[in-house]
Amino acid sequence: MGLKVEFCAKCTYGQPVPGQALVEVCRDPFPYSLLHDLIRQCLTQTAKMNTTGCASLTVDVSVFFKTKFEDQMQDTFLVNVTEEGTDVMVSKSAMVCITKKSVYLLEGST
Repeated sequence: MGLKVEFCAKCTYGQPVPGQALVEVCRDPFPYSLLHDLIRQCLTQTAKMNTTGCASLTVDVSVFFKTKFEDQMQDTFLVNVTEEGTDVMVSKSAMVCITKKSVYLLEGST
């Protein structure tokens, strides 16, 4: 299953940010899970920001659905954009719910 991820980064004055993005989608055990042998699974990909300061990529999340303990896991999403030339980095993270049919945004933070 492919999860299409699209994101943009703009400077203070609305200019597009040239640079590189690191996208990380993780499936973590819930803190209250009684199954202590569950481990964190992460998928990481990079993308180059285009001239409009945006990028998109597809992450294959099918590996997340190969466990019988799906209901004991929570999904997180993180994008780090590093500006070309200055190496200034901005991050955005969100807690999401990935099912076999769709993705739901639960909460996000900067």
